[in-house]
Amino acid sequence: MATTETGYPNCADGGGLFLLISPNNAKLWRLKFAFEGKEKLLAIGAYPAIGLKDARKRRDDAKEQLANGIDPAFDKRQEKHRAKQQAANSLKAISDEFLEKITKDGLAQNTINKNHYLARHLILDLGNRPISRIEPYEVLAVLKKIERRGKVETAHRVCSYAARLFRYAIVTGRAKFN
Repeated sequence: MATTETGYPNCADGGGLFLLISPNNAKLWRLKFAFEGKEKLLAIGAYPAIGLKDARKRRDDAKEQLANGIDPAFDKRQEKHRAKQQAANSLKAISDEFLEKITKDGLAQNTINKNHYLARHLILDLGNRPISRIEPYEVLAVLKKIERRGKVETAHRVCSYAARLFRYAIVTGRAKFN
């Protein structure tokens, strides 16, 4: 078994793919490659969650990207960035941001508490969804659910809160319609 510059053992598979064994005995697939004259390392994933066959397929995919002049490490970073951006555009994240904004605007504490209460109704059902992908019928379903519990006035207030939240999302460029 060869060791890396850090002194940890690794098992080479070929084509730059190797299994790095860390001090805490975690086994991690890595791909060593060169892009634009620089040596780079791509994290493929943890073993055994990613087996040898899958690791080899990912190596081959990365080699194909290299052949097309694409840095696979940069592509992976872009993918992570997109996922992070999508999480930042979730209804919950935008609602938290909106509630923080109205708090800074100096609204009465009672008003802020009511807005938190109303936000919870939307967040329970739609919180993890990107706000730009939420359709009006989905908000309507949340409102109908509240009405079925006999809370008609609360449903009206949640509707009003949703309208303000979506207007805020439109103004900040994260939704296209209210």
